[in-house]
Amino acid sequence: MEDKKLKEYAKKEEKKEDVVEIPVGKYLKGVRKNPWVASTFVLGLLLVLVLIFGVGGGGSGEGVVNADEAGQKVLSFINSNPEITGEAALVSAEQDGNFHRVIINYQGQEVPVYTTLDGGFLISNPISLEEMEDSGDSQPAQPSQPSAQEISKSDKPVVELYVW
Repeated sequence: MEDKKLKEYAKKEEKKEDVVEIPVGKYLKGVRKNPWVASTFVLGLLLVLVLIFGVGGGGSGEGVVNADEAGQKVLSFINSNPEITGEAALVSAEQDGNFHRVIINYQGQEVPVYTTLDGGFLISNPISLEEMEDSGDSQPAQPSQPSAQEISKSDKPVVELYVW
């Protein structure tokens, strides 16, 4: 009997030597039972990082050219356009809100032209919605009335009937 207990004890000792137990603590024990806790934590952390740092571009200042570069770009576009006759000269270029305002001297007139901050699009005549709202309060817009045309009335109308 003792021999049998001794063998069992020896087997337990062998098993203990083969297996290394690492205490994981009470918090990580729950992760072993339910791995969704860890994945939710990791995904939440990634979401917070993406919201803080963003994912490349999207208003972080990438691709924005300075006003002088935008002015030169507009000037080269106007001078290389075959539909526009004459030469244009750059007067000034400055950032105006979300656009670059470029003043071009064309045939003796100073013409304001706008371009996007990245210099990719040219806008010739932007309309400010804020100014429209301010002026709309003081004077309501009058709808244009079509001019009345004189229509002659004849005594006998002409009616034609086609029978097939």
